[in-house]
Formats: sequence, C-alpha cells, structure tokens
Amino acid sequence: KSVVGLLVGQLINEGKLTEDTLLVDVLPEFRTDTKFDDITVQHLLDMSSGIDVSEDYSYFKPFVGVGGLMLTTNLPDYLKADQGMRFTPGEKMDYRSVDTQYLSMIVTRIESKSLAEVAHQRLWEPMGAEDEATWNLDRKGGIEKGFMGLNATPRDFAKIGQLVLDRGKVKGVQVEPE
Repeated sequence: KSVVGLLVGQLINEGKLTEDTLLVDVLPEFRTDTKFDDITVQHLLDMSSGIDVSEDYSYFKPFVGVGGLMLTTNLPDYLKADQGMRFTPGEKMDYRSVDTQYLSMIVTRIESKSLAEVAHQRLWEPMGAEDEATWNLDRKGGIEKGFMGLNATPRDFAKIGQLVLDRGKVKGVQVEPE
C-alpha cells in the first residue's frame, strides 16, 4: 500500500493526476451513476471512499470482501460486482484494501504499464534496489494485486523506508516528492 501511495505521489507531483481526479474519469469502465462515481484520488488515498468491500479476514468468509480480493482470478470483474457504498465518499476514514487496489489500477492506466514496471522504473532503479521484486497477480498474465503481495528482500524494503526518512531523496537526488 505504501509503494502504491509513493507512486501516486509522483504522478500528482508531475501533474499527471490530482487529488481531485475522479476514479471513474481514469477508469470509466467502473462508472455506476451512483455515489461511487464521486470517489476521488484523495478519498482513495485517505481510505475514505466508502466502498463496501469489507476488511473481514474471517476464516468463515474467505470469498467476501478483502478475502475475495485476495482469491479472485479476475480483479476487474470482482470489483465491478462489488461497488456498493457504506457511506458517502469523504465522510469518514475506514481502512479498506480495495481503495489501494483502485489506486494501483489508476497508476497502471495513467502510465500504460504494469504496476511492477512502474515501480521498477520509478522506485526500484532510482533507489538502487539490489534485488528483483515481484508482485502477486490475480492470474497468470493478469494484473497486480496492488493492495498486497509485493515480494522483495528486507534490504530493499528498508531502502523504501530510508527514501521516506530522507524526504524522497536518494544520494541527494529527489526521487519522490518531499
């Protein structure tokens, strides 16, 4: 989730995206003509979208909410079937992995590359990552589960943390907006 947030921050800093950009303006296939269409990038970043995809990790509900996000082999179809709203976007913060999934899909749509390619180009190379990383996909040849499943070495995860501690700089070069 943090890596997706860093990538979104870069796109906002470059003017390719704004906090006020509507989710459905970037991903029009998700338009519903409901409150869902009012969700902005800021709502997704703040986890205040109101999307009713529960964060229930119950053993007895493996195909519901975030469990379904983890297990589905078709994220876009799963998301289209689960666009109900718990509250009006921006009304309150409510931790939801689905918000980060939508952000990751926004990043890939804007950059016209897979999330892994964007992360490699925008973070891994500039920060001097020492090892390759992988991202779990919804299926072979599918899309990344941007809300989870980034697999990297502890050393490279520590470099991400150091990038944040250094206010976005690597060896004096601004990689991420401060």
